[in-house]
Amino acid sequence: MRIRRLAVQAFRGFRERVELEFAPGFNLIYGPNEAGKSTLLEALEVALFERHRSKGPQLRALRPAGTELAPEVAVELEVEGAVWRVRKRLLERPEVQLERAGETLAGEQAERALAELLRAEIPRRQSTEAHRGVWPLFWIRQDRALANPTAGLSEGARRTLEQALGGEIAGVLGQGAEALLARVQQRCDRYWTDKQARPRKGGPLAEAEERLARLQQEVEQARRRWERARELADAVAAAEAGLERCAACLRELEAPRAQARLRLEAVQQRERARAELVAELQAREQRYRRWLAERDRRQALATELQRTEQQLHALAGGREQAQRRATAAAALLEASRRQLEQAREAERAARLEAARLRAAREALGCAAALQQLQARRARLQQLGQERAALRAALGQAPLGRRELEHGHALARTLAEARARLEAVATRVEIAAEAPLVLERGPGEQALQLEAGEERVLRVDAPLLLRLPGLMRLRLCPGGEQLQARRAAFATAQQELDRLLRRWNVPNLEELAAAVEQAQQLQRRLGELEVEARALAPEGELALEREIEELRQRLAEALERAGAGSCEQLRALGPVQIEHAEQRAEHAAELLRRAEQECARAEAEHQAAGEQLRHCEREQQRLEQERQRRAEELARAREVGPDDEQLQQLLAQAAAELESGRQALRHAEQELERLEPARTRAEAERLQARWQQAEQEHAAAERRVLEARARLREAQGAADYTALDELEAQRAEAAAELEQVRAEAEAVLLLQQVLQQERERIQQRYLEPVRQRVDRWLAGVMGCERGGVRLAPSLEVEGLQTPAVGFEELSAGTREQLGLLVRLGLADVVAGEGTLPVVLDDNLVWTDEQRLERMLQVLAELARRLQLIVLTCHPERYAALADVHRVDLAILRRVGATTSR
Repeated sequence: MRIRRLAVQAFRGFRERVELEFAPGFNLIYGPNEAGKSTLLEALEVALFERHRSKGPQLRALRPAGTELAPEVAVELEVEGAVWRVRKRLLERPEVQLERAGETLAGEQAERALAELLRAEIPRRQSTEAHRGVWPLFWIRQDRALANPTAGLSEGARRTLEQALGGEIAGVLGQGAEALLARVQQRCDRYWTDKQARPRKGGPLAEAEERLARLQQEVEQARRRWERARELADAVAAAEAGLERCAACLRELEAPRAQARLRLEAVQQRERARAELVAELQAREQRYRRWLAERDRRQALATELQRTEQQLHALAGGREQAQRRATAAAALLEASRRQLEQAREAERAARLEAARLRAAREALGCAAALQQLQARRARLQQLGQERAALRAALGQAPLGRRELEHGHALARTLAEARARLEAVATRVEIAAEAPLVLERGPGEQALQLEAGEERVLRVDAPLLLRLPGLMRLRLCPGGEQLQARRAAFATAQQELDRLLRRWNVPNLEELAAAVEQAQQLQRRLGELEVEARALAPEGELALEREIEELRQRLAEALERAGAGSCEQLRALGPVQIEHAEQRAEHAAELLRRAEQECARAEAEHQAAGEQLRHCEREQQRLEQERQRRAEELARAREVGPDDEQLQQLLAQAAAELESGRQALRHAEQELERLEPARTRAEAERLQARWQQAEQEHAAAERRVLEARARLREAQGAADYTALDELEAQRAEAAAELEQVRAEAEAVLLLQQVLQQERERIQQRYLEPVRQRVDRWLAGVMGCERGGVRLAPSLEVEGLQTPAVGFEELSAGTREQLGLLVRLGLADVVAGEGTLPVVLDDNLVWTDEQRLERMLQVLAELARRLQLIVLTCHPERYAALADVHRVDLAILRRVGATTSR
């Protein structure tokens, strides 16, 4: 099979239709990056392997950027002398057609026929390398150049390669070898897994093993049940013995527990008697303390009453002294107030004089500032008139450089349009041998030529020339681009004329002069604006407000100064104003001193009054306190016993308290002889032992009952007859397992022998590939390396000398070895026919010396295979002859021109 032709349209970067033809041998398609080399390989894969109804995101990415066009691909193939044509349209109104010898298939029928022709699979949704058969092995993308060439091949691709490489297995093992291998493998799969050769889950061997294990487990469980019954019988006997021991222990504890209880009752009786004595003693102590507190309270009241009377006597002298101090402070305060009033009158008069003089000074300052502001307002009004005149002039001028640049751009566009029009216009050269008059069409000026004069006319529209009395000549220029370029020229001329009419100038030079004049006016206007902002930073209204405010301040200052105009105040000098302010300050200082003296007098008067009031309040409080304590002392003597009776009651309570304490000491001594702590501890210990023994006895009874119940249950579950039957079934299952295992091992051994023989034969039919690759390796790498190692699964393991794995090789060596293995497989698979091999920018990791040798291999294979090399380095293939070269840049330009 070989590819004859490929056409793409609306496919990634190929917006217009581009068509390529391929030679049978070496085809070199080159162009820079982004020229579309890899896109062509992708177009081949889409045309041959992708379903036309697929709509995944990868297929939507095939559209040219920014468009909704439907990608189209067409491929012409030659297979065994027959020509097949495939055309696919994707995404929008998808369709597929397969044509051969006048017969056309469409839709799913065409997809199935194409997949059968290419020995590929029809994908359910989107195509992958697993669906494309052996073709990913021979169509090498950029990102697959360094990968192991045969790693990851689908099972269908491996079968295709094996069928193409040779059928020696059937020759050695017989015509039914594959069927025998399949039956043996099928039988082996019943017993064993594919990889670890372990019993397959659900298979006969696994089921026999599981049945034997299950019966073995049941036998063990039956034996454990009998052993459990015997253990439970022993446990019942042990529990009954423990119950008897607990009963004996309770009988031993009965007598000591009764004796300890009697001793504890005697101790408790003594403790109750002691508690009664303690309560009686506490009552006596309370009576004693009550009479003692009453005596102490009466003594304290008498003492406090005496101290209060002493304080009242001392306070009487202090009150007379405070009265004298308050009288002197009142006289001083009256004198200070009179002096303060005089100082206030003097300060008020000085302040009024100073305020009048300051108002006069403020009025003079406001008058001077108002004169300056009025001068600024006059200048500002003059600037406003000048700015208005400049704005009026600017309103009739071009706006600026942008309009001028736009005009120059229109002039350049007009010149380019004129040049393009002249390039396609008809050129008429006229040479007059005698005086000649040529009349043009209606409304056009005649053309006069003298003898020997030459004239060149460029005709871009139909033109009528008349030679009076001789002939009439009509020139009709043609060409596809003439109308468009004439329209472009007319449009550019109209745009330029419109701009010149807009600003009322005859040409661009006048427009430039007008723009320059406008810019000068703009600069002058900017200077005036700056000056105006300096005169009135906040605007004219703010300046007017400031003038009005100054006028009001001037009027107010004149009113405060008592003058009608500023001329009356100009006679005042700064010395007078300064003297008035000094007099006002001196009067204010005298006023402050008088106020301070008056404040001190008021403070002294208030302090003296406060001291007097404090003495009166303290005297009143002490009098009330003395009266209250005297009443309280009298009331205590009236309600209770008098002082002598109180002393007798206190002595009687002390005697009763002492006799109670002696009785309590006697009771404590009797209680101590009974050792209450030891008796109580002994009683508690015996009681705890008794309770523990009762708990143990109850637990022993529960254990006996539980053990007897478990024993009855275990005796019911244990059955010697069932155990004998399970052992018989186990022996039968063991015999059956031995038989199944023998059969399974025999099948496994047969499968291994057949597989080893098959692998040995595979090594034999891989020999043609190995020979080709070894010969090419020797030529490319020289004598230092050689000999490829291929696994029976066709995977490249590495080199034999030295023994290096494929992944351990350098990038360049992996690239060269992988390419040679692919080429060797392609050469053997092609056989007597041909096969297309596509290399998408391969050999980029190869140095110049090895590249030359690799090109020799490619040149040799180009005699038998169809090689399609996509590259951005065509100079690396310059030494090759008989190469069909295609420059993608030129091809795309030609395709685009043809489409237009």
